[in-house]
Amino acid sequence: MLAAVPLFWLWGSTTVSANGFLATEIYQGRQGPYVLTARAIAPQVVRGNVHLSLVLQDAATQRLVSSVPVLVQARGPEGDMPGPVAAYHELSTPQYYDVDLRMETLGMWQVDVIVQGPEGETQFTFPLQVEEPVVSWSAISGMLVLVLLLLPLAFMGLRVLRRGKEKS
Repeated sequence: MLAAVPLFWLWGSTTVSANGFLATEIYQGRQGPYVLTARAIAPQVVRGNVHLSLVLQDAATQRLVSSVPVLVQARGPEGDMPGPVAAYHELSTPQYYDVDLRMETLGMWQVDVIVQGPEGETQFTFPLQVEEPVVSWSAISGMLVLVLLLLPLAFMGLRVLRRGKEKS
């Protein structure tokens, strides 16, 4: 069980958030009445499920806008077009719009974010490079060292438990 924890960490989960201080800003731009900031969980976006967090602000007041529909569509280098997908809000972070897109083709993608506000439709377009996932050998070796250090402790704990049962 303990050895499975590093494996889950290395392979990741199916859901991640791209907001917070660890997220990487991949785009910021102004169009019409809005300023859009797009963030990804890592500096390099890898093929598969891509999660983006979007922050939408009123360009005049810099106040967060979270009450308008936002659609996201991507165009891949080989004509792939996941979307349009409606961005959603998590209960814990209502100031962010979140979206998940399936991007399987490596290369440069174009991401369209369509804001359907009271002043009409506003569209942002930005490039997004999708790369092959890379395994971090330093993370793997670190997890291996951790498992090798914890394994003897687990065996010693089992021996103590067995001795305690034998004495009773």
